[in-house]
Amino acid sequence: MSKLDFEKFTSPGTDYTKWCKIKSNDLLYISSGASNLLGLEKYRYASLFYNEEENILGIKPLCTPENHSLKLMNQSTGKARAISLQGFISSVDIDFVRGEQLNIKWGEDEDLLTVRLDGKAG
Repeated sequence: MSKLDFEKFTSPGTDYTKWCKIKSNDLLYISSGASNLLGLEKYRYASLFYNEEENILGIKPLCTPENHSLKLMNQSTGKARAISLQGFISSVDIDFVRGEQLNIKWGEDEDLLTVRLDGKAG
């Protein structure tokens, strides 16, 4: 029997996907992969913005609270984070599906995290 040539796998957890979802309790759950790639571990608060025409939620991570900012909560599993959208959802007429996996990314021009609530790519 010949000896197999193995190479050690040394970079686990570096190819995360960036996604989030609005759960049934109106928490915006940000996956640990997204949190890791987007560097959210240093932030404790967030301000929300909304582009009604494009149905895009903007999230500005903050180290210290500002007027109308929300707590960016740590989840018990890994580096996942969450923000309560309860007040936002009750006051803004938005189109979204609870539980649907949504892409989250840095909006380069706005310096915000952006989430297309209709689930479309882009």
